[in-house]
Amino acid sequence: MNIDASHLLNILIVQNGLDLFLVDKNSYTLFSSGIHQQWAQYLATRHALKNDIGFTLDEVKNTNPPSIFTFDLSGLIPNGEGLTLVARPSATYSAQLQREALLAALITALTLSVLSIPLAVVTACKPSKDAHRVMKLSFQNQMSTAIIDRHVPIVELNLSRQIVRCNDAMCSISGYCKTSLIGKDFNVLFHENKPQKDIIEMWRKLTEQNHWQGELFNKSREGEAFWLSAYITTTYDSDNIKTGYLCVASDISDKKKIEGLSERDLLTGLYNRNKINQLLHQEVQRTSRYGVPFVYC
Repeated sequence: MNIDASHLLNILIVQNGLDLFLVDKNSYTLFSSGIHQQWAQYLATRHALKNDIGFTLDEVKNTNPPSIFTFDLSGLIPNGEGLTLVARPSATYSAQLQREALLAALITALTLSVLSIPLAVVTACKPSKDAHRVMKLSFQNQMSTAIIDRHVPIVELNLSRQIVRCNDAMCSISGYCKTSLIGKDFNVLFHENKPQKDIIEMWRKLTEQNHWQGELFNKSREGEAFWLSAYITTTYDSDNIKTGYLCVASDISDKKKIEGLSERDLLTGLYNRNKINQLLHQEVQRTSRYGVPFVYC
């Protein structure tokens, strides 16, 4: 049982800026982010929760003090000790909560937009000004942001289109480390076969409409091609001054491989009839739009 509890808390305490305490029903500390306090129930000191936060476990549950959160683990670990996880923001972390809450809300909203989930409209609503609700929102979003960081490629650019921030998911799919990408032009990720006109059109729409959504053809550091379905939006500071761009994407490389197999003849490698019809339709539309001649041979 002690091994299971230790493993659980070792996973939880990697969340930066949180003081975490695993206590039993008598408020004795079994495990915490302070190493000297671990398994204090079985030591002569018998370190208790009240020594750390000024409340016993019953007082926390009955009075619900601001900035202190509890999670009942007795169902997950039914050992009869009534285990509860108690969490609170650390002193240094509290000063950053407002900014992190706003950033986490923006990233979550953009990610849900890429995944076409209607909930994005609700998530993007202005965070509450109430400090207690902001802290709860920050705590919940911190958990989801950790998952997003590993699985949803995100890149932040300045007005010069240079990369100023990227997450672990983008590094994983591109093969670059963060230090190799930060400071580089966004074009460093683009495949050399990506048409220049597509890049120009993307930036034109971003300039005129403040957002762009489409597919990006990229090349990893090892030379492997990969595709991203991306949503790029303009970012602003608190004074509504434009600061750069935020790109949130999803990996569609497997989807593009399947599309390629369905468009070409397996024996000759040439486009099949369906692809040719699609290209003809595109050219007819282009001819109608720009009034240029179209010749089919």
